[in-house]
Amino acid sequence: MLRAINRAISLLSQLCFILSAAALFVIAAYGAADVAVAVAGGGGLPVTREASSVLLAAAVFLSFGYSQYRRQDIRVDVLIELCPSRVQRLSLLLSLILGIFVFAVLTWQSWELFLRSWRVGETAVALVRFPIYPAKLALALGSLAATLELTRQLVIFFCGRAAEPTGAGESSDATAGTRAGLKDI
Repeated sequence: MLRAINRAISLLSQLCFILSAAALFVIAAYGAADVAVAVAGGGGLPVTREASSVLLAAAVFLSFGYSQYRRQDIRVDVLIELCPSRVQRLSLLLSLILGIFVFAVLTWQSWELFLRSWRVGETAVALVRFPIYPAKLALALGSLAATLELTRQLVIFFCGRAAEPTGAGESSDATAGTRAGLKDI
């Protein structure tokens, strides 16, 4: 059962990452098309700036869970590596707990924001109106993925590697021991 939950969390993080990459692709393609139209004398495409800013916010939040899954979050490695193992473990524990708290609050509030936006059919104030609530859904999903991934890592912190599915974060296992002071996370 625990392996199935781990796998579901990993898949959610990966799905959000794929959606993030797709949003970045759309930004790049729409931006390139905007430049091509402007160079051809058409003045550019409507709502390029507005759509890009909404998609960029979605892309950033959707990537949080996957970056935590791969353990590619921002740390001060130089300082942590100089600390004793106990301090490294305590630092990891505190960062996991604080991260869970912050992302849980963000998840809770972003779901409320998404539902409110969806109910009223919120649209961007632009030349061409487009719905905003999909980007707010992306914020909520990305925050949820990060919260669940941090929670999964906290369980692994206390229970050991047995709780982790095969292949999860394998590309960063070599650095996990030195970065976190453990080989389990």
